[in-house]
Amino acid sequence: DRVIMQAFKGAVAAADEAVEAELKAHSGRLMGKAQLKDLQSSALSKCHQTFDESLAMHRWMTQLPHYKTHKAQARTESYDSKIGRFIATNDQRLSMHFNTAVERCVTYYRARKANLAMPVAESDLETEHRALEGSVRDLLDEQAGHGGELKDTEAYRGAVRMLAEVVEEGARHARQKNIELWKVHSDEATRCALRENEIVRRQCGWQCFFNKVPGVHRSTCMRHLMQCFGRSGAGSKMSPQMQMLVFESWYLKDLAAEASAVRTFFYTSIVTLVVGAVLFCAFWQRPPSQPSSAFQQNWPPRYGRPM
Repeated sequence: DRVIMQAFKGAVAAADEAVEAELKAHSGRLMGKAQLKDLQSSALSKCHQTFDESLAMHRWMTQLPHYKTHKAQARTESYDSKIGRFIATNDQRLSMHFNTAVERCVTYYRARKANLAMPVAESDLETEHRALEGSVRDLLDEQAGHGGELKDTEAYRGAVRMLAEVVEEGARHARQKNIELWKVHSDEATRCALRENEIVRRQCGWQCFFNKVPGVHRSTCMRHLMQCFGRSGAGSKMSPQMQMLVFESWYLKDLAAEASAVRTFFYTSIVTLVVGAVLFCAFWQRPPSQPSSAFQQNWPPRYGRPM
């Protein structure tokens, strides 16, 4: 029995060394899911093959109950534990690798985005930004292996999501910056529109809705700015869509206080009218008060003593 047990222990040790050697041969590089699956299959095959080869001189031992027990032990101690640690280490290295890759891509993206020519037509900006986005994605893909073998990992997918969020936010910022720069170049038109607004405001009496109704105020300001665009040099360089975007920015920022005052007056007037109407209806619909029962019994009054 002692010889048999020594033989089985030797087989377990040999399987352990075979698995260790197989994993060590792949420990110097990052591996994707498909590659890990192939490695797991190869390491498990080496484990079983080496265990059986160690008992090749004693084939009869494969018929003993200890054979299955020690072979299961070889898998648990030599394969399962080692492959588990290998996968965990590989995941950590993948995470660090792609985090570093995302940082480099973001730095590259922000530097290139800062050099985008503006102000330009919105379609031109979108084209330039899409090209930049593609080059940044290519830069990330270069870190996924020559054959893209790391693209099936969660670390890569997480890096793609993080980079996409940065690029999406950058695109919004670039579009807004482009609008703001067009607004700066439209200073002549915006000052012209302010003068037109002031003329209407001075002529505005109680029957004028310009400074009392938000919708009228907005539409009037928009009409004035569009008319001024037609008389300015900057307006001829902008598409109608860009002119509308410039108006939105101008109205929301430069005319924010004025528009807020119009809304406050409008809603205050509405509330006042509604409350007044409710009180008026409540007063006129109130039924007349009825005299008390005691008063009704003693009316009309009787004079003199009863006979």
